[in-house]
Amino acid sequence: MASYSYMFVIFFSLTAVTLSQISCWYGSTIQYGNGPVQGQISEVPCPYSYYCMKTYYHDKSAKYYSNNYGCADYRCARNGCTENRNGYGECCCSKNMCNSGISPTSAGSMILALGSFLYMYL
Repeated sequence: MASYSYMFVIFFSLTAVTLSQISCWYGSTIQYGNGPVQGQISEVPCPYSYYCMKTYYHDKSAKYYSNNYGCADYRCARNGCTENRNGYGECCCSKNMCNSGISPTSAGSMILALGSFLYMYL
């Protein structure tokens, strides 16, 4: 009976540790003008972080977007974003897979694709 109690405690301890981990997007993307987004992001577990992070550079005049995604480091202590005058910024968030974000041109492309689909099939 005692061995079942130990197994029960170990099982729930491991489950609690696994559930407390946050998962974040990891990788880099670049977009020039209205062109396609280049790069790739994938899901990664972040066992030593309570936050996901996205760092970015947006040059609005050249329509250049560069994004880096990953588990947060010491710079994240709360949810939110900061950006300097030069277009460099970082965002921190504390929910699973919360650091994706959509650039303005990606949102426009999705609306255009949806409109085309509706036009063709309705």
